[in-house]
Amino acid sequence: MPRLLPLPTLVLIGAVLALPARAGAATDAERSLLAADDARWSALAHADLAALEPLLDPALSYVHATGAAQGKAEFLAALRSGLLHYVAAQPAERQARLVGTAGLVTGLATVTVELSGRPATVQIRYTATFAREGGAWRLAAYQSTLVPGGAAPAAPATALKP
Repeated sequence: MPRLLPLPTLVLIGAVLALPARAGAATDAERSLLAADDARWSALAHADLAALEPLLDPALSYVHATGAAQGKAEFLAALRSGLLHYVAAQPAERQARLVGTAGLVTGLATVTVELSGRPATVQIRYTATFAREGGAWRLAAYQSTLVPGGAAPAAPATALKP
């Protein structure tokens, strides 16, 4: 006669089988969130403000690694004027996750910027918070922090004050 498994063992097996398959597999929503983050970094690195503008939420809060905080209009104005110019951006070690209706991307990036014509390459850790609107992700909040030991950008007095 076959031996039956005890009830606690059956419950445990059922619970494990009910867990979503997550071992490194991103959901469609997480993949679309990473694609939005890719589009943002690409638009910045290519100075494509026409592509960048619709990726930004109207109530954007953008906090730079220097501590300077800008809204959407101020951020775009700094990019248009050339005061701030992203030369290159290489995001890495990114993780995307959904929290309610928001999407969070955390990662590491090596970014080359020019502040009033002065170039600097920095390594940052960043958190980008996206809101889903009309089926598309828009950057609602961004904050970056310099990685310890990395060089801080030398910002002129008129550039992006904290």
